[in-house]
Amino acid sequence: MQLEVFGQAIAGAVNILAGGSMSLPRWLPIIVGGILMTLTAMYGFRAIEKLTVFVIPILIILIVVTLIKAYSGVSLSEVFAKAPEQVTPIGIVISVIAGGYAVGAVIQPDITRYSRSKGHAAGGMVFGMMVGFPLVLVLAAYVFAAAGKSSFSDVMLSYNKGGWGIFAMFVIVFATWTTNDNNLYSAALAFNSTFPKVHKWVFTIIGGACGIILAMFGILGHFMNGLIILGVTVPPIGAVMATDFLLFRSGAYHFEKLGDIPAVRWQAILSWVVATTVGFLTFFRVFTFTSAPALDAIIVSIVVHFILMIASGNRVQLKEV
Repeated sequence: MQLEVFGQAIAGAVNILAGGSMSLPRWLPIIVGGILMTLTAMYGFRAIEKLTVFVIPILIILIVVTLIKAYSGVSLSEVFAKAPEQVTPIGIVISVIAGGYAVGAVIQPDITRYSRSKGHAAGGMVFGMMVGFPLVLVLAAYVFAAAGKSSFSDVMLSYNKGGWGIFAMFVIVFATWTTNDNNLYSAALAFNSTFPKVHKWVFTIIGGACGIILAMFGILGHFMNGLIILGVTVPPIGAVMATDFLLFRSGAYHFEKLGDIPAVRWQAILSWVVATTVGFLTFFRVFTFTSAPALDAIIVSIVVHFILMIASGNRVQLKEV
C-alpha cells in the first residue's frame, strides 16, 4: 500500500513538472521505487537512519505549512460541521486505528534495538506512540476534512501549488520510502528469527517482490480492508505477549535465556488463533461482543492465554517492579 502511494506521488510530481501534458505509466514508479526501497532495507538500519534524518525535518516543515494553509482557508468549526457521505461504525474505526497502533507496539523491539539505553528506548516509544502518533491522527483528520479528499497525495497537491507542490510530492516520496524501509526491515527480521538458517537479505528481497506485485495489482484499493485485517490480527499478538510477560514468564524475557525458550509455544499460538477467529466473526457480525473487533480479539486473547497457561501447569508469577 505504501509503495502504491509512492507511485502516485511520483506520477503526480511528473504531471506537475510537465504542466499536465505528461503522465507516467503506474507500473514504472512502483517497480523502480520498490527496488530502491528493497536495496536500502538490505543495507540495514544505518541506511534507514541516514535517510530518515534527512527526510523527517523537511516533512515536518511541509506539514506545518500545509496546516497553516488549511486553517487559513477552512475554520475549525467548518471542519467539525462536515459529515462523511458514509458513516463508519465507531467499533470499526477503533479497530482500524488499533491495527496501525498495534503494529508499531509489536515491532518496537526492531525500532529500538540500537538504542543506547533502556531509557532512550522507552522515551522514544512513549513519545512516538503516546504523543506523535495521536497528534498525527488528529492533524491528518483535520487536513483531510478541510480538503475534502481521501488521498494523501491529493491533499498535499490541493494546498501546495507550483514549485512548492513539486517539493511536497518529493517529500511524500521520501517519507513513504523511509516507512517502507522499516516495514521491510521488520518483516525480514521476523522471518530471519523464525528461520535463522536463511539470511535476512533473502527475506528482504522476497518481501520487496511481494510488495511490488501487490502494488501493481492495486492493493491500495483495499486499504480499509487491510487496516481491518491488521486491527484483528495484530493487537492479540501484543496482548498475548503482555499477558505472558506480566503474569507468567517475566524471568524468561532476557536475551541470555532465549536459547531455553521452546521454538513453538502452543499456548501462545492457540490463544492468538482463537482471538483472531473471534475478531473476524464479530467483524462479520456473526455475533457481537464489544462492537470493536480489535478489542474483542484483545480481550479473548488475554482470557484464553491465561486459561491455557494455568491449565498447562504454569503458575501466576507477577513481574517484579
